[in-house]
Amino acid sequence: YLLATLDRDVIKPQDVKDVLSVVASNPEGNFLAWRHLKAHWKGLQNLFGNGTFSMGALIGVVTSHFSAPYDLHEVKAFFKDMDVGSGARSLEQSLETIELNIHWVRRNEELIFQWLSSYLQ
Repeated sequence: YLLATLDRDVIKPQDVKDVLSVVASNPEGNFLAWRHLKAHWKGLQNLFGNGTFSMGALIGVVTSHFSAPYDLHEVKAFFKDMDVGSGARSLEQSLETIELNIHWVRRNEELIFQWLSSYLQ
């Protein structure tokens, strides 16, 4: 079922963000939500329009859990030459969030690994 071509009697347009947010917040669904957003970007733009807050909100909820340099690169590459309209500020904030997540992982990864290793022994 594609959210970009949704049956408005089943899923209301205003609920698309919530559906993608729930999927993206699950580690198993995070990249599914991202792939869906990329694959159906044009359809979602047609659904919401480029001048709405919704497109920026979709970017934010789908990318907010990204925490690897590859993720940052992929998001930047996808949106590189794209007009995101009123979502420009949300895209900028999303990129900042990914950078902060990368920094957090780098700073805490070893400590958490050591703690888990000692806890699980």
